[in-house]
Amino acid sequence: MEENDYELIDATEEEPWCSACEAFSDYKRRWSCWQRSNTDGGVYSSNEEAPYCVSCGSKMTYLKECMLLIRFFRTCGFLSLTVAGLICFALFEPGILSCTIFFISLAIACGITRIPRKSLRAIRQRKKFLKEKSAAEKLERKLLDTKGR
Repeated sequence: MEENDYELIDATEEEPWCSACEAFSDYKRRWSCWQRSNTDGGVYSSNEEAPYCVSCGSKMTYLKECMLLIRFFRTCGFLSLTVAGLICFALFEPGILSCTIFFISLAIACGITRIPRKSLRAIRQRKKFLKEKSAAEKLERKLLDTKGR
């Protein structure tokens, strides 16, 4: 049996996205190990695996994790805005002070939704990549159709 120098990657595993290269590029996995302690006074090692781009060397991200992070912060922003609206308009009478506080909390809620900047950037880049890819495929199909006639 022949030995391989590469790892077998599960086919169901998501491909990581490189934000620096703006593509699904080739990657290699790196492991980090550090010591941790538990409450009993024992020490154990913790391992973390992360994909790194082969061409540029930067750390890559999984888009599924980016989407979960974005959804979490959007939910936090929505809930904080809902609570602020209930406090400002249901608990107190609507007035200048309660409206001011509501608009300040609106600005804070918008800031909360912008916290995962790298994840938002990766998702935007992926959407742009997919649009360019679909446009190139449409152009290629159109060229093939005109050559076939």
